[in-house]
Amino acid sequence: MSNPSENVICYNRPMGKPHKYINPFYALLIPVGVAFVISATAYGVMMVRDTAGSDSGAPQEETGLLGFMDQHGVSILGIEVGLLGLFSLCAIGTDEIWFRRAAAKSKTTSSQLPDSDSTEET
Repeated sequence: MSNPSENVICYNRPMGKPHKYINPFYALLIPVGVAFVISATAYGVMMVRDTAGSDSGAPQEETGLLGFMDQHGVSILGIEVGLLGLFSLCAIGTDEIWFRRAAAKSKTTSSQLPDSDSTEET
């Protein structure tokens, strides 16, 4: 007959904290993405207004953001798409590096916790 305590799993045992890591490229993607959405929307509004024209048939003088997008919109959108692509590739490429760093850091801080693979013999 085997000892019943051999196959007992202890659910009250403290577990290590999950590895939390911050990849700075994800943080860079957020403002660049928001800027791209605003630029693309402004460029779309500018294009719709240009195709609709005015009632008199004369071209409207664009001022403010729409005028700026009329002159520099294509280059701004191109730069933003390039940055989004670059930051996405960097975020994907360095994800494992940041994860390993966080895992090594949490492993040194939680070294007093017992290993999950060790079994307690009685």
